[in-house]
Amino acid sequence: AKTPSSLEKISSFGWLQLTVIVGITGILLLSVLNTRKADVFYARGSVAANQQLWEQALENLTAAVTLAPQEAQYSDTLALTYAQAATAIGLTGDATSASQLAITAVELSDRTLQLNPEQRNFYKTRAQIFITLAQLEPPLLAQAKEALEQELELAPTDAKTMYNLGILSANQGDAEGTIEWLRRAIEFKPNYDAARWELSKQLLQQEKYDAAITELEYILTRDPSNQAAQELLDATHSQQKL
Repeated sequence: AKTPSSLEKISSFGWLQLTVIVGITGILLLSVLNTRKADVFYARGSVAANQQLWEQALENLTAAVTLAPQEAQYSDTLALTYAQAATAIGLTGDATSASQLAITAVELSDRTLQLNPEQRNFYKTRAQIFITLAQLEPPLLAQAKEALEQELELAPTDAKTMYNLGILSANQGDAEGTIEWLRRAIEFKPNYDAARWELSKQLLQQEKYDAAITELEYILTRDPSNQAAQELLDATHSQQKL
C-alpha cells in the first residue's frame, strides 16, 4: 500500500489550516455583522420607546437582545421598556396584559444583573422599573428601594442615590426614613439644595421648626433669589409664632 508522501502530508496540513482560518474568519465576520445589526435594532427600539410606540420598541429591542444576548445594556433597556409598556397598558384597564409584560420586565432585569452585577446603572434602572410598575402596584416601591440600596453598596458616597431613597421613603409614608436618608445625602454633599429643600418640608410636617429654618436659611445663603425657599421660611417663622 502506498503511503502519503511528505509533500502530500504538508499539502493536506496546509489545506486544513486554510479551512480553519477561513472558518474562524467567517465566524468573526458573522459576529461583527450581528453586532452591527443589533446596534441598529437597539437604536430603532430606543427611539420608538422615547416616542411611546411600545409595540415597535419591544420588537426592535427584542431583536437586538436576540442578536447580542450577552450585551447587558440591551436587556437593561428592554426591561425598562417592558415596564413602561406594562404601566401604559395597565392604566388603560388591561390588567392581564400588563401583568404579563411586568413579569417579563423583572425577568429581563434579573438577567441584566446576572450578566453584569457590578454596573451601578443597572440597579438604578431596576429601581426605575419598580417605580414605574408601582403606578399599578404601589407595594413594589419596596423593591425599588432594595435596588437602590444594592446600588449604594457599590457607591457608598452617592448622595443622589441617598436622596432618591429619601423620596421613596416619603412616598411610602416613612417620615423618619425620609429624614434619615436626606440627612445622609447632605452629609456627603453639603451644598445639595434639593435634599435640603425636601428635608425642610419633612421637618415642618413634624413641627420641627428650628431645624427646618436652618435648612431653608442655608439654601437662601447660597441662592438669595430662591423665592420658594423665602416664602416657606417666612411661613415657618409665622407658624412658629402661633
